[in-house]
Amino acid sequence: MILYSTAGTTPQDLLDKLNASTENQRIIDSITANATMSEDEKKKAIIAARYLNSVGKGENALELCYALQENLRKKGTADFKEFVVPPYIQSAIEELCQ
Repeated sequence: MILYSTAGTTPQDLLDKLNASTENQRIIDSITANATMSEDEKKKAIIAARYLNSVGKGENALELCYALQENLRKKGTADFKEFVVPPYIQSAIEELCQ
């Protein structure tokens, strides 16, 4: 994260820090093949990919739950952000609840 926020850091600088592994090679291949993302978007994608590969589903679920609860506490303020559930997820949840 420090490297990400350091001025002048490129996506390649972040990729160079990845250890040799099959999963990291997949990230490297994906990022280097993408010609439509900006440099900053690529850096964010590298950080996100490493984060998601480092934590389990349960940890992600807890983090999402916490973020949503914090957002709900801000309802009625300028800091509140509308959360839109994708239709396919909403449909799946409704189906499960029947």
